[in-house]
Amino acid sequence: MIGIEMVKTIAQLTALIAADESLTDQRLERGRLLLEMGDTKGAADDCQWLLEHVEPCAELLLFAARLASAKGKTDEALDYYNKVIALNPQEVAAYQERGKIFYQKGYSRQAEENLRKALELNPQQILKMSGDYQAEGIEHRPKRSYLKNV
Repeated sequence: MIGIEMVKTIAQLTALIAADESLTDQRLERGRLLLEMGDTKGAADDCQWLLEHVEPCAELLLFAARLASAKGKTDEALDYYNKVIALNPQEVAAYQERGKIFYQKGYSRQAEENLRKALELNPQQILKMSGDYQAEGIEHRPKRSYLKNV
């Protein structure tokens, strides 16, 4: 939903929030949409407000992790992903995205561990993966999976 529909949705959410600042679900959704559009500043404003005004939940922390990652703050993103997993050890996206950061940082073992955990939690995900790893060492397996599926 990128384009005019996304802009309309953001405008509607903004109008709702302007009428009632306590609408946390709407603020979270607006922040996610802004992030998807590449507006890290607007997304950061919503994220900061939420972190200051509501009890952190896995959904909010996952948003914060994605925002930090989009801003290139990988250590901060890893910290948020760890918090997401502590709150909800079944959150597949947190393992996938944390693994991608580990791979980008050169931590192949941790990247592979996260991929394995994501696949353990969601075995159907393997159907979305493809690749011939015969010519590659084990250190490249997470890269191919993450680059194709995250």
